[in-house]
Amino acid sequence: MENFDLNTNESTYLKLILDEQDGNISENDALKLSDWRKLTTENEAFYQLVLSDFTNLDLLDTYRKLDTESSLSVLHSKIGLSDFPPVKKTKILSLKVSRWAAVAAILVAGLMITIYLSAPRMVTLTSNNNEASHFTLPDGSKITLNAGSKITYYSADFNHSRKLELVKGECFLEVVHNGKYPFSIEHHNIVVKDIGTSFNIGSTDGHLTVSVNEGEVSINKKNANFVMVNLKAGELANYNFSQDKIAKGIIQDPNYKAYADHQLIFNNATLAEVAKSLELAYHQKVVIEDRLLKNRRFTAEFKKKSLNDILTVVCKALQLEQTTKGQTIYLQKK
Repeated sequence: MENFDLNTNESTYLKLILDEQDGNISENDALKLSDWRKLTTENEAFYQLVLSDFTNLDLLDTYRKLDTESSLSVLHSKIGLSDFPPVKKTKILSLKVSRWAAVAAILVAGLMITIYLSAPRMVTLTSNNNEASHFTLPDGSKITLNAGSKITYYSADFNHSRKLELVKGECFLEVVHNGKYPFSIEHHNIVVKDIGTSFNIGSTDGHLTVSVNEGEVSINKKNANFVMVNLKAGELANYNFSQDKIAKGIIQDPNYKAYADHQLIFNNATLAEVAKSLELAYHQKVVIEDRLLKNRRFTAEFKKKSLNDILTVVCKALQLEQTTKGQTIYLQKK
């Protein structure tokens, strides 16, 4: 027997499993969970137990109908335990029990109470102010949140509603097409509906901009029975909220989604344009110290390269050198 405290790693990984089931897990946490599962067969067994229970909504339903002690008894029978001592409802501290009994206690008396008793549950995805974050939604669609961005959705019926709300910022979406359940994302009174596509949507300074990478989207007002505009690959639309006007055009910036995929194209671009694109893609300030350098021209393409790798090529091509002070990179003549 071993002492088991509710603050140990099992509760942490339980939360990651639940986040994974809701589609609310970052790529870093998904990798962390995968590595943990591979450590021991017990970890993998724990993962499969939680997965099967939540897939069938069996564990949640049990807890709603029974009190804590009765629920634990049901869980014991699930995992083959019959000699677990009674548990007081008002006090769960350190239990001298087997690992699986402790897991059962966590499942029922821990995160189950605080996370899953409220329905429908709103999921919030955010990114910090210094980098983009990547997520996979419950329907398999992928989303990249630009720095400082936030979206929400309801997990209970997401695979049917497939509806997101862009609260602030910008995101790039790679949508899994489903003709029966179309995908949409809302911002204030504007709704963007997917027609099988990948697209970017961003809100700033009273404007909403939608840029289509592949496929097609429609844009209309919430609760309206008409489409304001349809967009195909290579097209964009900008909606002005204060003027209630929408303008359609062609995507001019080849690097509008570089924050999501780190693919950059510079075709005879000025150094000032290069620096601006790198700032937006990597969220690090790039300063050109000599204003005469800003008009130097640069042509190259980069795919999934680091900021340092790109600046090394830029400096070599334009005979520059770079220095870093704090979070700012300075470019100057050699």
